[in-house]
Amino acid sequence: MSRGRAPYTSLQAPQGLLPRQPWLARGLATPSDFPKYLKSKPAVTPDFGPKADVPSIVKGVIDDIRQNGDAAVKKYSQQFDKWDPKAGFKLSREKVDRIISQVDPQIISDIKEVQANVRKFAQAQKDHLQVSLRFGHTCESFVA
Repeated sequence: MSRGRAPYTSLQAPQGLLPRQPWLARGLATPSDFPKYLKSKPAVTPDFGPKADVPSIVKGVIDDIRQNGDAAVKKYSQQFDKWDPKAGFKLSREKVDRIISQVDPQIISDIKEVQANVRKFAQAQKDHLQVSLRFGHTCESFVA
């Protein structure tokens, strides 16, 4: 018998803990049923109302921002985010430095590592279709 806690079944798992067999939580008999479940249509298709022409809306927003600059950004900030930037969008160097000084150094390090990984992957996409990252992770880009 192994030491430590026994694995929970989906019926025994305390609230907030996911079962170790996620297929059980979805009512599937075995893990091999999972791909079939993922590819199946939902029992109920949600109705999101009338379909918006998203590409033309986005194009209109971008064109407006190109033409009207910060005034358009402020208008969309109010419209979409319900936020009115009274002091403007640009922060002073002092305010940026003060905010950064309050962030945990580990978070700053993690952000820099993620940025480096994104840049490395983007460059590799231009050069090749595969890149190796730290800790043995490999990212690949597939061309359809």
